[in-house]
Amino acid sequence: MGMSLYFMPTVNLIGAGCVNEAGNRVKDLGGSKVLLVTNEGLINAGIAEKVEKILKNAGIKVVIFDEALPNPTDKNVEDGFKI
Repeated sequence: MGMSLYFMPTVNLIGAGCVNEAGNRVKDLGGSKVLLVTNEGLINAGIAEKVEKILKNAGIKVVIFDEALPNPTDKNVEDGFKI
């Protein structure tokens, strides 16, 4: 398995409408591609699609992992990592 550089940002955006800043925040961190981790409920509610659109409109490439479990097992995390 190849080595990947990944990190968890230490700044969290909280508040009404903050999702609209997602694309700019990714670019501020030097990113150009994100893994959008979601689940069937968020897909069905249209939330994941909204976030994907915001990111793509900012020029960010989006890869979706839509099989996240509420309490992920090590296998679930590994499946996401493989994406």
